[in-house]
Amino acid sequence: MSRQVSLIFDSDSQYFACRNLVAHFLNAGWDLQFVIEGEFEPQPTGNLAKIPVIRVETVGEIWKIPSVCRSTAIGAYLPGSKMRQVWLGAEECYRRSGIRPILFTGYNGVVLQRFEDGMGWRAGYDLIALNSPEDQQKTKVFASQSTLQRPTLMPIIGINRTDKPSTLTTDFSATWEKTRTMVFAEQVLFPRGPKEKYSLYSHLIRIALANPDWKVVVKPRTLPDSFTFHHQSDHISKFIQRNFILPPNMSVRYEPLDEVLKETTVLLSISSTAFFDAVGTGVPSFTLSDFGISSSYGTHFFHGSGCTICLADIGRLSHDLFKSRPTPEWLELKGFSPKFSPANIVTGLEQLIASGSNKAPLIPFESEQRLLADPAELPAENIVTPTLWARLTGPRAGLVRHPPANLRKTLARIRRRVVGAVSGAAGKGDVGAAGSTGKS
Repeated sequence: MSRQVSLIFDSDSQYFACRNLVAHFLNAGWDLQFVIEGEFEPQPTGNLAKIPVIRVETVGEIWKIPSVCRSTAIGAYLPGSKMRQVWLGAEECYRRSGIRPILFTGYNGVVLQRFEDGMGWRAGYDLIALNSPEDQQKTKVFASQSTLQRPTLMPIIGINRTDKPSTLTTDFSATWEKTRTMVFAEQVLFPRGPKEKYSLYSHLIRIALANPDWKVVVKPRTLPDSFTFHHQSDHISKFIQRNFILPPNMSVRYEPLDEVLKETTVLLSISSTAFFDAVGTGVPSFTLSDFGISSSYGTHFFHGSGCTICLADIGRLSHDLFKSRPTPEWLELKGFSPKFSPANIVTGLEQLIASGSNKAPLIPFESEQRLLADPAELPAENIVTPTLWARLTGPRAGLVRHPPANLRKTLARIRRRVVGAVSGAAGKGDVGAAGSTGKS
């Protein structure tokens, strides 16, 4: 039986997550198509160039496309509100026909902030791919009070961003000591302000000036004028050009990270997942301690790796500065291990198909926790006496109702007229009575 998966995304960050699934689905015999919401333009290479692409202006449009509605599974890699739209569409699909696509989602790379918020948006999907045992532990705590009737599959797929299994190379390459290139992997969100950016890049320039026999490379997260999942108002290349004149041995490079790593001696970042890309290729990787252990900068995630370095303290560069390696145990906790693979998503979907999940209602999007008991009995002095209007319209317990505003205005107008008419009539009667008395 032919099986098809539709992968939906709207930015490069989410495209990376979907791209890593392609080979695993194709190897398992699935048909696959990309559904791109918005104007994002991916750069397909290799087998990605053969993947059919459907474009939509809004997520809601996907349910008007027969090939999407007939998909065996839909993978949604989108912001939270859009993920809910996909869920609502699948629910309506089930109501109409009694069958629906199986819904799954996941995370791309390290989740540095608001993990619980992300889980809240993903609640209700049949399968939620997690990056690491650490994320699985946090998910169990988060979901411990859930009353969902059916469990969600949560396979661990790791944080590697290539089709190759995550590996830890403890030996340096034969050419490692011959290279003299320090690469800084830039991030869109960090550092946040111009003052911290200026300090960071001024130190990189200082290091380049002090080590003319080394190359210092800044690897931007995106090309100028391109966009990612996170908004970047001031591209780093423009910031550097506006504030500095780079020495000859310092440059900004845009080649793919895999290409840059082939000639890299050490990779530095604040909290980029490029840390793991470098570790997987045997290149020493360090996070900067200049920003402290901070959840707002994601540096807390790398605490305990044993691979942090203070940029402000670096003077003369040497290979001996960069020989530290994170332990295999720490890497596995963070999701970097051959044990984990995106193939676990395919395996999980096969299990859901076998159990008939596509012929069953969706898991409720919101938790089923609700107030089940009758209202508490309270003393009379703790309850507001309902208005006449509320008594006439049968209010619910504990709710004081008033007439609608437009009805209140109408009633007030009628009351004024009635009172005015009555007052006028009474006034005329008084005058008549007084006149009669005077005449007699």
